[in-house]
Amino acid sequence: MSTPESIIYFSVVGPGNIPLANFHDEAAAYTFKKRVVTARLEQLARIKDRLTSGEYIGEKNFRSNGVRVERLTIEFMSAHDALDIPDDRLVDGKFLIPG
Repeated sequence: MSTPESIIYFSVVGPGNIPLANFHDEAAAYTFKKRVVTARLEQLARIKDRLTSGEYIGEKNFRSNGVRVERLTIEFMSAHDALDIPDDRLVDGKFLIPG
């Protein structure tokens, strides 16, 4: 692409790759992630007596590590870039993947 324009943002993603929140600021994303993990662990503590020790360990690991922050980039193309894409590539959609 001739003009590399892009937006970089940080997405807090939960289990199942479900986006929970998006941030411009990386520190804000990590702060939010920490709040989510803390709330999930506090909820687990409230139901701990209903779980076996193995269930509790597995659930604690899942709740601690199941939320992550991803750095994402949206790249834009110019009208000129779009015109340079051959028609055969328009059919398979590979032009959508930057690179």
